[in-house]
Amino acid sequence: MEKPFLAEIKFVTARVLPEGWAWCDGREMRIAEHPALFELLGTTFGGDGQSTFALPNLVGRKPVQIESHYANFALADQPSHPFGLKRRDQPDAALQLYGSTYFCIALKGVYPVSSTYSVAERIRDKKT
Repeated sequence: MEKPFLAEIKFVTARVLPEGWAWCDGREMRIAEHPALFELLGTTFGGDGQSTFALPNLVGRKPVQIESHYANFALADQPSHPFGLKRRDQPDAALQLYGSTYFCIALKGVYPVSSTYSVAERIRDKKT
């Protein structure tokens, strides 16, 4: 499995926390223990910004399926449909959301950097 981005949020359907991840339950974290994560999240979700910051609280939330906002198309075998496409009114069963979902956030991982600002530049700028 690929290494996640630091602060990447994903949802899991089992109440088993992957290693290196924390539940998105609004808990406060110590900045000294997770400085890079604090750099990304700041006090957006709480904390005092001096010694603590908070993770997002997504308890009880569900991921949203955006399908209702666009037409869902599938290949059709019938040549009577333009470009071989037909509209489907019902999404596949595999696309249905799970009943129990839990969100978690990566505590460790690849720091997401802009292509215009390299990691070396970040380290250099912090020292000056």
